[in-house]
This record gives sequence, structure tokens and C-alpha cells, in this order.
Amino acid sequence: MTTDLARQEAQAITDPATGEVIDRSDTDKVADLYERIKQVREDWNDAYAWCARALIDAADERSEWGKVNIGGVPLEIDPPSSASIRWNYDLLHKLEALLPSERYAELVEQTVTEKAKTVQLQALARRAGPDSEIGKIITEAEQRVPKMRGVRIAR
Repeated sequence: MTTDLARQEAQAITDPATGEVIDRSDTDKVADLYERIKQVREDWNDAYAWCARALIDAADERSEWGKVNIGGVPLEIDPPSSASIRWNYDLLHKLEALLPSERYAELVEQTVTEKAKTVQLQALARRAGPDSEIGKIITEAEQRVPKMRGVRIAR
């Protein structure tokens, strides 16, 4: 494998597609090679993304995630996950009027930025019931955000 330094100092390179030796001073051919390489990279990136989606779909159909072997290739496929949660703090602030201040402070840490305590808020919503004002506020304030999934070659 050629090092970056050696690549910089080389006065010519072999076009991997044609085998033609291209001199550094022939900028027309260098530009053409550069453009073809850019297109091939984009095509490979598209194919890579397509393969990842196909492998994720196959893993989902089989309910097999984590380290799997497909076609003799050891892979690591992320499982479907519950979404991460973002809180609508404007709605959570309505709880301040409904709860004692100490209780609200236990559920929502007041710092420079607020951070909702997901487990405790969800538990309170369950205890209060879905039809209660507290339950409705908490349920509406909780926003689920799907997590990105990926595929990697397992090591």
C-alpha cells in the first residue's frame, strides 16, 4: 500500500480502471480521473447504503441482531430500538402548578438547561392515569425520536 507521502511525491499514477499511466503534469487526464473516481465513490456509497438497508431488513425479518453471519460475512447489525426521548419543557412546566415544588424538582432537574427524568416522569404518568391532567401533560410532552441503525463488519 502506498503511503500518503509517497503518493504526494509520485509524478505519475496508474489509472486503476484502464491501467494507463497518468503523469501529474497532464492535468486534463488528472481531472478526468478525478471526476471518474468521484463518480465511482458516489456509486459505491449508494450501493453500500442499499446493502445496509437490505441487511437490516433481513435481520428484522429473522429477528436476529447483534453479531450474525450472513453469506459467510461476520456482521454486527443494530437491533430496532425504542426511540430516544426528547421532552417538551413548555408542557412539563404545566406540572409546576399541579405538583408541590419539591416533587416537581424531583422529576425535572432545574439547571441552566432542564433535563427530564424519563423513568420517574413515565412512572408518574402511569400512576396518575392516562386521563388525568398530569398523565396527559407527561404523555404529550414525551417526544420519541427514532435512533439511527447501522451495519458493521464484526471483528
